[in-house]
Amino acid sequence: MKKIVIEQVGNIGMILLFTAAVVDMINRSRIGADGSMQLEFGWIAFAFLIWLIGFVIIRYLLAHRDRSFNPDAGEFSAADEREERIADRSVRMSYRFLVVGLLVSLMIISVLGIASGMDSRLLAKISVLISGGLIAIGFVVYLVGWMYFDRRMG
Repeated sequence: MKKIVIEQVGNIGMILLFTAAVVDMINRSRIGADGSMQLEFGWIAFAFLIWLIGFVIIRYLLAHRDRSFNPDAGEFSAADEREERIADRSVRMSYRFLVVGLLVSLMIISVLGIASGMDSRLLAKISVLISGGLIAIGFVVYLVGWMYFDRRMG
């Protein structure tokens, strides 16, 4: 279970920092009068890169300590058939959550964009926040599902 917790905490941190870095980039970037675009990244993008490098190192070390962890497979690394079934059920649970969440978020973004006549930059930031939040919650659902099925099937 330790490998799943490490993998999901790493994924959650990565997606949250990436989402924050993209929103920060939207805030900092400008489009010139001539149509030129200037992308500017801030300290959050740097924090994301540090997290990403640290996460890769931790995954590498985990693979050397736990032979059942395959860095290429990530959270789908399985030591036995039981772990494969747990991962399968957890993925199904996450998939159902994400499909419903994406449908709801599409409606929210559509209504905000069309009905309210919202500024495109604000709509872009809201869209990124909703999408990033959904992915992060999807990782949490996977982790909770894995823990639940691990105890139930254990």
